[in-house]
Amino acid sequence: MDENESRLLPCDFENTLELFPAPSQGDRQLTARLRTPHLTATHTFHELLGMGVGDFEGIVELFDAFARDWLGWDGTRKWRSGDDDFAILGTHDRIKQARLGIRIRDYYEDWELEDIPVLIEGGHLEAVARAVRSFVQSLPP
Repeated sequence: MDENESRLLPCDFENTLELFPAPSQGDRQLTARLRTPHLTATHTFHELLGMGVGDFEGIVELFDAFARDWLGWDGTRKWRSGDDDFAILGTHDRIKQARLGIRIRDYYEDWELEDIPVLIEGGHLEAVARAVRSFVQSLPP
């Protein structure tokens, strides 16, 4: 995958989340871009392996779980980066759509976006999960 190629999650409403690889020396890194009608926020975070949290395979597992339970689930399902500067919190209304609450924190520039909603129709969760899996598998080791 070209380092400038991104993967836009196929969201059904105004807010979108885009992931793309970030050049790195050592740890793998991703850049997340969250777009709303009123702002665009971009943040790069790195993968932490062996910590039980923050590995990119966990993002794949989260979206696979969303797709498996596309008709709905109880509670909140979550993935967060190892430095807790990026998080996806998924809930489902058990009617028709999943709601991803996106959190981005930039500790260096001292700003945070909390619980920005990205909505995905339940029937589209399988396609989103496939796109996420393909994207993460395409990243360099």
